[in-house]
Amino acid sequence: METPDFRSYFLIRINLARTFDKGVFALEKKTRPGRPRETRTEENVALVMRLVEDNPQMTTRQFLAEVSLPSTTVFRLVKEDLGLRHLLSVLVPQQLSEANKT
Repeated sequence: METPDFRSYFLIRINLARTFDKGVFALEKKTRPGRPRETRTEENVALVMRLVEDNPQMTTRQFLAEVSLPSTTVFRLVKEDLGLRHLLSVLVPQQLSEANKT
């Protein structure tokens, strides 16, 4: 792979500065086309959290039977929003408590 030369970097920098000055490029989030995400809500996060707290050994299929959400949404809620991961088929938190640290 070839490294771009100084002129390329200079032109990119100039173009970015111009678009930023015009107001075309903004730091705020823009609305995007397509269907909006409606399944990752606070209610669904609370529902999945309650199910995990009630039965940490629950399998993924049991989760999907309990909640009427797509499987990818359940995976994202458990992994990203709740910060849990599978460890020997049991969902465990990734943070240690003070008692476990000593």
